[in-house]
Amino acid sequence: MAVVINGTTGIDKVQDGSIGTADIAADAITTPKIADTVNLGRRNLVINGAMQVAQRGTSHTYSNNQSGYHSLDRIYSACFSSGGTLALSQQHAGHDGVDAPKFLRATTAGTEGAGATVYSQHSIEGIEQFSNKQVTISFMVKANASTTFQLRREYYYGSGGTSTEYSGFVDVPVTTSWTKFTHTFSAVDFSSKTIGSSNYYSLMFYWSTNQGSNKVRDGNIDITNIQLEFGDTATPFEHRSYGEELSACQRYCQLLTAAAGFASSTSAVEFGIGFYPEMRGAPSAAATAALIVERHNITAYTQSSAAVTIVHSTSRGAKFTISNFSGLTAGNGYTYSGYQSGSGHIVLTAEL
Repeated sequence: MAVVINGTTGIDKVQDGSIGTADIAADAITTPKIADTVNLGRRNLVINGAMQVAQRGTSHTYSNNQSGYHSLDRIYSACFSSGGTLALSQQHAGHDGVDAPKFLRATTAGTEGAGATVYSQHSIEGIEQFSNKQVTISFMVKANASTTFQLRREYYYGSGGTSTEYSGFVDVPVTTSWTKFTHTFSAVDFSSKTIGSSNYYSLMFYWSTNQGSNKVRDGNIDITNIQLEFGDTATPFEHRSYGEELSACQRYCQLLTAAAGFASSTSAVEFGIGFYPEMRGAPSAAATAALIVERHNITAYTQSSAAVTIVHSTSRGAKFTISNFSGLTAGNGYTYSGYQSGSGHIVLTAEL
C-alpha cells in the first residue's frame, strides 16, 4: 500500500522527483502525533494503576494505628489517627469522563486528631533506575465534593531500606468531575548513596490534608489510571490487560488455593509447591480462615483454627504444613482446596 503525502502517494512523488521539504514537514512524525495515535507501551512504572486487581479483597477499613496491604494489590495504606478511619474500596467506573473500568475509592471519616496521618502508598523496586532522572506522575481523580489532598514521593535505601529521602508535599486539587492531574518531580542523584538490598521508590497519597490540626473529614476521593514515567511529560495512560497486571502483582502477593499432599500425622498435612511467577523474595504465609482438606473427594476435614507453617521458603517455592485437624490417617493423600464454601485460603506475601 502506497504512503499518501498531502493527497499524493509517496511513491509517486519519489518517482517523479517532486517530493520536497514542505511535504516532509507537513507529515513529520512527532512525539505528540505518536502519543495521540498509538500506545507507546511499557512506560508506566506503576503496577495496578488502573485498579483492576484485588486478590486480597475489594474493600477494607483502617482505623486507629492500622496499616498494611489489605485491599487492592500494590496499595499499602495506614490510618494513624485516634478518631478517624480510612475505607478503601474497588469501584466500577461509570465512564463519566474517565477511560477506565475501575477505580479506587478512599473514604475518610471521623474526627482526626492533631498529627493524624491517613495515607495510601505505592512502592516501586529499585531506586537506581531513578537516579538523575525526572519523573512525571499523572492520574485521574474526582471527589464527592471539591477538596484537596497531598502527594509526595519518597526514596528508601540503605541497609534494609532504612534511609529515606522525600520531596515536599504537592497539593492536588479535586473537583466533582474526573480531572487529569500531572506533576513532574525533579531529579535526585543517588550515585553517592549506599544502596541496600531492600530499596524502593514510593508514591504517597495523603488523604488527610493539613496535617497537625484537629478536624472532621468525611468524603470520598476517587482515583485511577495512576502512571509514573521518566521525563517531564505525561503521556496517555498505558492500558494493560488484567492478565498482565495480575502476573505483575503476583510477584508480591499470590493466593494459594489448591494443592495435594500427604498427612504427616493424624492432625497435619504437608505439601510442597512452586511459585509462578517467581516472587520477589521468600514469602510469608497466612491463612485467611480455617482451611479444608479432603480424602478422595468424600470426607472433608476442617481445621479447628486457621494455621499454616511455611519452611524451606524461597522466591521459587516452599514446603507447607497445615495443622489443627483431627481424624486424618498418617501417610494417606489429601487435597487442600481454598475454593470450598466457608473455607479459608493461603495468602503468600513478599511485598516491599
